[in-house]
Amino acid sequence: MFFSNYDAALKNYNDNKDNVPPPPGEYVAIISSAKNNPDANNKSYMLVSFRVEEGEQEGKRVTTRFYYDNEVGAGRLIALAIDAGLKPSAKFDEALLVGKKVVIKVKAYTSKDGNTGVEYHYCKPFNPNAEAPASQQTVPGVPFA
Repeated sequence: MFFSNYDAALKNYNDNKDNVPPPPGEYVAIISSAKNNPDANNKSYMLVSFRVEEGEQEGKRVTTRFYYDNEVGAGRLIALAIDAGLKPSAKFDEALLVGKKVVIKVKAYTSKDGNTGVEYHYCKPFNPNAEAPASQQTVPGVPFA
């Protein structure tokens, strides 16, 4: 019976399709969560999730870690906060990031063991008057409204 599991498979697909990251490109996204965590070596990082807000990839998510126990990671986290419209402060609270709109760049990667995928690369401030990123346009040169 080919169709015996069709309903279950369709439900599984619909329940998980937004967990698949978008293809490489730039996307208008909202920061949907930001949480401080320790890793297995007890190094602190902030786990930040972005949700694409516009275009064909709307609803898809990208998650990344910002390690802030080193200068590079802390600098990337500060850049994210600034791009999200926050002012750097000694009393930074990750909850301030949630709900902020930014433009994220997603890039392709190949790991040392040959696995491939996409990952967060950087973000920039969201400008509501700017043309939509090319990866969110349905017709070349015509942005989503």
